[in-house]
Amino acid sequence: MSNRFLDLCAAGVRSLKPYVPGKPVAELERELGISESIKLASNENPLGPSPRVEAVLAQHWRDLARYPDGGGFKLRAAIAARHGLAPECITLGNGSNDVLDMVARTFLAPGTESLFAQHAFAVYPISSQAAGARLKVVPALAYGHDLDAMAAAVTPDTRVVWVANPNNPTGTWLPGAALRRFAERRLAGLRIGYGLSHPEVADLLNRVRQPFNANLLAQEAALVALDDAEHLRQSVEVNRAGLGQLAEGLAALGLAYIPSVANFLTVDLGRPAGPVDEALLRRGVIVRPVGGYGLPEHLRVSVGLPEENARFLAALEQVLAR
Repeated sequence: MSNRFLDLCAAGVRSLKPYVPGKPVAELERELGISESIKLASNENPLGPSPRVEAVLAQHWRDLARYPDGGGFKLRAAIAARHGLAPECITLGNGSNDVLDMVARTFLAPGTESLFAQHAFAVYPISSQAAGARLKVVPALAYGHDLDAMAAAVTPDTRVVWVANPNNPTGTWLPGAALRRFAERRLAGLRIGYGLSHPEVADLLNRVRQPFNANLLAQEAALVALDDAEHLRQSVEVNRAGLGQLAEGLAALGLAYIPSVANFLTVDLGRPAGPVDEALLRRGVIVRPVGGYGLPEHLRVSVGLPEENARFLAALEQVLAR
């Protein structure tokens, strides 16, 4: 195969490998000829959207042929009010990945440096390398961020420091006070999480933001979801109980896991995770190998409904007993 296109592309893109998402249920069932599979790989809410969100989606589906509000006026105003900020501080994205990529495209370039922790979210190195920046990885502390080491690693060439809280795929958590002290030591006031930032940073991000990147239905659904406290309460309750169910089951199997405050647990199998993952797939259970994050003996399992968690634990027990 000719390399003429490879030679023409940006230098940072040449050695990139595409992000591999969690395997869809339909693809697994088609490949293996099985049915009634479950997916606990992608940190999704097992309750799905609330009835209020479903109602607003049904109300607006006829508008799908129309472009959305490119500036997301109503949604930005609602998010700003929730956080006590001005709408000018809000940047909308097609998911958090979109906003993270805007940060990389705005502030990183050849000759600059991107700083993040070991076991950090895959989008950080992907977007940073695509922008041509040098990657600097700081060793993890208990599978999480070593803020002191990260602060010490900042150089004049550092343009972006990435901190995920909670971290994916390890589920570790940093208290807000620790993050605030970290930001005040050496970094600028860029606070990217829900697309919240200094208004001047938001202005720069919006210069590279794709028009209409937040679609019409997503904006309408988000407006309703922001005020749906009952569905949020139910989701948190299901997640808290699910974390306990998974932790108890893994302990009964003699397996260690990384303590998590997120909607997943990352389990240490004490053996290469690939064969275990393959065996689980053949039993219709989709979880997430995290070898690409420097954890070749770990699997990340998302919290599902109680029956889904139980099925995963039963399947894992069968696989480990082989």
